[in-house]
Order: sequence, then structure tokens, then C-alpha cells
Amino acid sequence: MENLEALHKYFFEGSAEREQKIRNEVFIKTPAIKNFYSELQSSFILLKSQKGIGKTFFIDEFCSSAISKNILTLKIRPEDFDMEKISSGTSIAAKSKAAYEYLIRAISVKIGEAISDEGLHGLEYNNLIEAYRNSDSYIPSMAEKALKALRHIPIDAYQKIVTGISKISDEFFHSTDATEVLAEDITKYISEKDQQIYVFIDDIDNARNFTSALGQAKFEDCWAIISASFDLATKISNIKCIVSIRDDIWLTIKNLRIGTDKSDKINCIVNLVCDDNDIYNILNKRLSLASRLLTHGINNALCNFFSGAEISLPGIKAEQRAWPTWLCKQSRNRPRDLVQLVEMLIREARGKSDIINSDIATRCLAKFGESRLANARDEFCGICDKIEDITLRFKKTRYSYKEITDILKKMPSTMSISVNGQTLQPGRMESAIAILSVLYIANIMNARIVDTSARRGFNHITFEDKNNFITMTNLDELQKCEFEIHPVFHSLIASHKNVY
Repeated sequence: MENLEALHKYFFEGSAEREQKIRNEVFIKTPAIKNFYSELQSSFILLKSQKGIGKTFFIDEFCSSAISKNILTLKIRPEDFDMEKISSGTSIAAKSKAAYEYLIRAISVKIGEAISDEGLHGLEYNNLIEAYRNSDSYIPSMAEKALKALRHIPIDAYQKIVTGISKISDEFFHSTDATEVLAEDITKYISEKDQQIYVFIDDIDNARNFTSALGQAKFEDCWAIISASFDLATKISNIKCIVSIRDDIWLTIKNLRIGTDKSDKINCIVNLVCDDNDIYNILNKRLSLASRLLTHGINNALCNFFSGAEISLPGIKAEQRAWPTWLCKQSRNRPRDLVQLVEMLIREARGKSDIINSDIATRCLAKFGESRLANARDEFCGICDKIEDITLRFKKTRYSYKEITDILKKMPSTMSISVNGQTLQPGRMESAIAILSVLYIANIMNARIVDTSARRGFNHITFEDKNNFITMTNLDELQKCEFEIHPVFHSLIASHKNVY
């Protein structure tokens, strides 16, 4: 079992938080990440991708690198904001104002902590120091460190410092006036110290989960944080704001025309994507690292953990696929899914085999598809809460345009379905396209179009290829397509086709 245990050290969980210990070893700078670095001259960057591509993993790596170079770096998540205060705003401007006030306070705390760590050097920044002292980040030992530094200055100067700091009350730091004062002090500090600050707002789409807002209002709350971050980067030089967001959330914000007066000004948008080569490289690097842990490993890292070069797929044809090709397809080009798939294979193989073979993989097919569908259900519940039920009602894996639209038109009569807060009506093409769009965005069902120049005579069109492909205004193009459920769900569909 040595092989499986070695492999498990580099394939577990698949989340950025769980993989902190191995991040430096396994991190790969993909072409998309290199493109991000080339855009760092911009003060505001919108980093968008599908779920599971590795936004948080990359942000953690970037922050770690910046901190090692003594660059002030702040990572914020939606749960750090007072989301109910943002949500209670009666207008987008009011919501954005609440988000902006929080960002200013958060940066003030970060700078105040940095100054305090230096032994209160630069005491002209009393407001920033006190912002830190009023925060949850304040550690008593820092105060002790500061007092120790103050013992070496004259007593009258010490009294002036303490008096000046104590004038700033907790109430002040939660007032509107404080935002302007702190913004001025931040600007002054950055200018005088020639300091640069990176502010990452990660997983902005999760803002929808921390408010009681419904429908479009949830996306307005997301936009409020984006808008505030854009304002911050625009108003204070040398602050760079990077906001990460899921592709589908950004598309929904754009389609709902939320904040169009400002969203059109966001020029630097980096698409964090992974292609087949990226997934192969991620797989090979982890396999190579795992191979080093083996006592009697061979040079071919793949063969240390997988039986033969190919997997035999179930079915009458018993098709053969190279293991990397199969793993890449099943992962839908998402590093998270790749890692979690290999981990599932490892768990299934334990007690049965020293390495992963075709039988082990076959036993995991439906189970892995079920886990991916559960992920989609959780990720898209704010857009469509019936995505799992809809998917499991399909009887086959490929449909003509007429077949799929006829089926989807009837779906709202069998269950209540809403998309972006709008309840769908049965028998309407608008309802069919709304459902198809959600399946397309979630990479559950993709368009398949004839292409005589392609090796297989057809090509797939995915959300990553064309975000706005499935719309009522594009029916002429849709009629040329067939629609195919992604292979990761094929075994799951087959196991449920007699349930409904």
C-alpha cells in the first residue's frame, strides 16, 4: 500500500485551505497566471474563473510571495464584511458606501498593525494605530512591545502620544467622518513610505450566502463590494485591488445590468482558465512528487500508481483511454476536481489493489459524477435550486435542439423552478432556454456542433468558450447544435434513468 499512501500525500481534499502545507511544492504558474502577473500595473483587476480552477490557491500563493518581500497584503472574504449592513442599503450606492467604509477600516488596521510591529515608529499615524487597537486583530503582546519602545523617550513626549491616541474613540471609527480621515491617513502613509498595498477580495460570489436578500438583490450585494474595491483602487494610488469572482456570477451581474455605469469602466479582467496541458502538468508534477516518496519507484511516475498506460472504459465497445486523458476529461479541466477524483480512486483501491486499475475507476464513475452534481447544486443554488433534480431526469446523454427544448419546456409543470429569482412558466421557450443556460453555465450540458474540419467531425462549445451562447437572441445558432451531457455525469444518468 506504499504507493497509494505516497500518492495520497499529494491528492487530498482539493481545497486551497487543506493544501497549504504542499502549496509551495505543487504550485504551477500556468499561462493564465502568467497573464495575471503581466497585468499588475493595473490598480484594479477582476480575476474570474469557474469554481474549482484554483483562484484561492493562486491568491494564497501570491500573498505568501508578497509578504516574503515585505509588501503589505490584505486578504478579505465576504464573511469579513458586515453583509447585513450592505444588504440593508436602499440603493446600490448605499450598499457600495457600506462596503467602502469597511475596506478603509480594514486597510487602516493592517497599516496600524505594521506600524505597531515596528515599535510605534511613525507616531504621526495615530489614527491608523488606534484603528488597529480597536480591531479584533489587536494582540496585547503588541501593546507590550509598543510600551517597551516608548520607555526610551522623554515622559512629556510619552504623555502627548498617549493623550493624542486616546482622543480617538471607538464611536469615531464607526462613523462616516472616520472613513474620510482614515483614507487621508492611508494616502499619506503610502506616499511617505513609498509603500504598495495589495488588497485581495476572494470568493466575492459567496457574498450571496451571508445576507437575507433575495433574487437580484443578492447580486447587487456582490456588486457593491466590487464597486467599493474599484473606488478604493481608483481614489488611493499604490493600492491595488484584486477581486476574484465566478464566471457565472459576473455574467449574471452583467446580464441584469447591475452597476453598468461603473462595470463598463472595468478594463482589466483576467480569465483564470486551465486547458488540457495545464491539467496534465498539474497531474504530472504531483505524480512525480509522490514517486520520490517510494522506496522502489520507477522513472515513469504514472506507472507507479496506475495499471498500464490506459483505462478500459465500461460498455460494449470497451474503449481505451490514456489515464491522463481520462482524468483530464473527468475533471472538466478543474484542478480541484482532478485532485478529488484521484483521492476517490485511492480510497476505492485501498484493501483491493496496490495501484489504481480500470475496475477501481469503473466503480467510482457514478459516485464521482454524483459528487460533482452535488457540488453544482451547492454552487448554483442561488441561481437555480433545482439543478440536481433537472439533471437526474434526463434519460440519455445527447439530444437534438428540438428534443432538449421540448423536454425543458415541460419541466416547470413537474416541479417549481426559478432562475435568478424568476419563477419559470411551463410551455414557454423562455423557460427552456433559461434552464438550458444554467446547465450550460454549470458545465453539465454543452453544445455540440458539426465541424467537418475537426478530427472527430464535431466540436463542443462550452461556457468557457462562449459565455453568452445560450440566450433567446441566439436561437438561430442554437438550432444548429445538439446538446450533450458532460461525460463525468454519464454513468450517473445511466444509473437513474429508470427512477423518474
